[in-house]
This record gives sequence, C-alpha cells and structure tokens, in this order.
Amino acid sequence: MDIYDFLNEKIMPYFKDEYMDFSSKNMDGYALFVSEYKSPYRQAMVTNETIDLLRAINEKYLSLKKDEEADVVKSQIGRWYVNGFTSACNFCRRYDKEHPYEKVDYAQLAQKLKPTDDLSQGDWTDDKFRRYTILLGRYEGTLYYQTERRQASATQSEPQSETVVENVTPEEAASVKFTRLKGRTVEPFSSLLIGSDLKKEKTLQTLHELLAGKRGKKFALVITCAIEAGLINRPTYKQLVAEFGSDNIDIGSENSVMQQIGKVHYSLPEYNGMMSYFETLKML
Repeated sequence: MDIYDFLNEKIMPYFKDEYMDFSSKNMDGYALFVSEYKSPYRQAMVTNETIDLLRAINEKYLSLKKDEEADVVKSQIGRWYVNGFTSACNFCRRYDKEHPYEKVDYAQLAQKLKPTDDLSQGDWTDDKFRRYTILLGRYEGTLYYQTERRQASATQSEPQSETVVENVTPEEAASVKFTRLKGRTVEPFSSLLIGSDLKKEKTLQTLHELLAGKRGKKFALVITCAIEAGLINRPTYKQLVAEFGSDNIDIGSENSVMQQIGKVHYSLPEYNGMMSYFETLKML
C-alpha cells in the first residue's frame, strides 16, 4: 500500500466526517450496503448490478485468500468498496461546497474512474484486488453523488401537491384504502402494482399470503423480491403499514423494514428461495 492509498484509506476517513450514515437515504435504484468487515461497521450505497459485481470480485478473491469471509458484506472486498465510495462521495460534496458557482459534471468524471480490468484475465494479486475495488467504489460514489444532487435539485424546483382527506367522497373512501397523516393521504399500496388487472390482483393476493406473520427483515425480503421481479414499485413504510399492518398486526419498525429492502441484504439461497414464489406471476 503506497502513501497515497494509506492516507485515503486509513487516515482521511477519521477526519472531515468521511464516513457517513446512509441508513435514512431512500433513492430509486440504490440499496444500503453495510460493511461488517470490522467494527465499527461502515455504510455506502449500492445498485443491484454493483452488488453482483462485488460478489463476483469476492468469489475470485476467495481463491487467493482461503481464510477470507465468503459473505461480501463481511469481507475485505466490501470494506474496500465502502472506503472508495465514501472518499469519492465526500470529495464531490466538499468540492461543491468550496466552489459553489462551478458546475461540475460528476457523471463525466465518474467515467474516468470506472475500472476496466477483466476479472477473468491475468494474474490478480492482493494489491490488484484492493485497487480495483476501491476504484469501483469511487466510481459508484461519484455517480451516486450526481444522482442525489440531481434529485435534490428537482425536489426543490417542483411544486408540492397533496390530496386532502376531507375532500374524499364517501364512494371514494369505500373503494380506496387511505391512511390519515396530519390531514393528508398516502397513496394506496395498490397504486404501486405493475401489470394487467389480473396480474395486480394475483400479486396483491400472493403478497398478503407471503407476508402473513412476517415482520422486520423477513417482511422486507418478500418486498425486495416483489420489486426485483418487476411486480411492484418501491413502497414507503406508510404504504406498507396501511396495506399489511393494523392495530393487531405489527410488520416491524420503519428501520427494521426499510433498511432491509434490497438484494444486498440477503444470501443467494434466501433470495432465490423467495423469488421462486413470484416466477409464475412474472409470466402473467
């Protein structure tokens, strides 16, 4: 490890608020990634495509490090990714703060960081794995920052419209399930269903069957697979409570459910086992 990498991976994370808490982030296409390699645990964000790539990197890394943890979230590979992601994301944030009038295209910058080595070619040393994974983290961290910045800008510029519960007619109230929240309505879970009317009906029925008695991470696994199967759009916690919870049915706290939605949080046997329940629905 050279001086530059040592400073960026070992020293800098403890200054300038390098490590961040992403647990409250909710951005389409991203899931929370928690590196459990060493305590304290560290967080980043990850896409489905990237988590698959990280697992492939880790699998190849295992052939070099026989004693390495097989689960990528507990492996050195996962921590290298978080370090790269964090350093890039925070570099972008600090640069914008120090240069408020300079418009930087971080998506273009990210392309210069994207690793190009072929995992199936050449000899891979420990140092090559480290550099490749950190570079992948920097690439993804830069893209994430650009996406987050664009989303924040759009939210600030768009007028907010909300529906008032008191304006709902008795007929509408009878046909749609509404949740009261400070005099406002939450869109029903049914609005998130994808496909034909028959497909939506079967999906909702299957979800109620699979989610019965489940809470927390087990509840989130079902929702994760339904999203990955293309059957529903990502719901909010309030929508899940309105559809699947009640005074007598506890689906778990918001953190225990929403932070566990994402393919990254489950082993392949868990994920594939649950996905099998949705295979028929995908074909409707």
